[in-house]
Amino acid sequence: MRRITFVLLLLMPFKVLSQGITFKQASESDNPKTVATFIKNNPNHPKVGELKQKLISLVNNGKASAPKTPEKPSTNTSNSTKPKPSTTKPTTKPTESSETLKKTPPLFSKFKKFKVGNTVMEIYFPEAPEWEKSVSDDKSDIYTTAVNFADIDYGAVVIRFSPDTMKSITDPVNVLENYMFYLEDSTLKLYEKTNIRQNLELKNQPKVKGFQGFGKTMDGIEFKIKGWTDGKYIAVLFMSSQKEMIPELQEFFLNGVQFPQ
Repeated sequence: MRRITFVLLLLMPFKVLSQGITFKQASESDNPKTVATFIKNNPNHPKVGELKQKLISLVNNGKASAPKTPEKPSTNTSNSTKPKPSTTKPTTKPTESSETLKKTPPLFSKFKKFKVGNTVMEIYFPEAPEWEKSVSDDKSDIYTTAVNFADIDYGAVVIRFSPDTMKSITDPVNVLENYMFYLEDSTLKLYEKTNIRQNLELKNQPKVKGFQGFGKTMDGIEFKIKGWTDGKYIAVLFMSSQKEMIPELQEFFLNGVQFPQ
């Protein structure tokens, strides 16, 4: 099963997003977070190409300071949790995906709602995901997973903000937007992409706002991405494949997240 590596994604704690870094600092630093932040904040700098090569070299040489994700989730419940399908009926309002599931059972019959690690957030997947947990520099919990089903990867990155981070963030939607751009440019390296659509909403979840993006990698893998936030969590969901992905299935999965009520 082809797994998507989120190493670069884990290198970027949210506090770094708002920090100003000079070219001199970035060019002399061996910290991938510092280099990546300068690239994101200064995309038109004449030497940004030089820094991108440096960032790739730092990651490939193993100089990244981010924690490595294990091959298999740890049995320690404080670090990793392998969720089990819920056998209880949901008490929250139905999501857009749950209503679609009822309307078109043959197409989406394999999808079930699974918890994200040890959080109360839930996402629809075609099979049980194995969540890998890490902790960012600002003590926010980061959960990542990728499930391959019928030649399509279904992935998610979920961040549960630490209490201190929630206090320091005045505009979580802006943080989500910056994170989405970082994900597309520095992690997935999409070279054919559309502008991110803003101000998306989830049915029955009025506090949740989102962004949407599309793109393709150099080796022809197409990505469909949506990111959501309620100010306490960020959830970035993606589908990727080299074959055509059914539009109804895209909407089903990318909207299939239930935030805490």
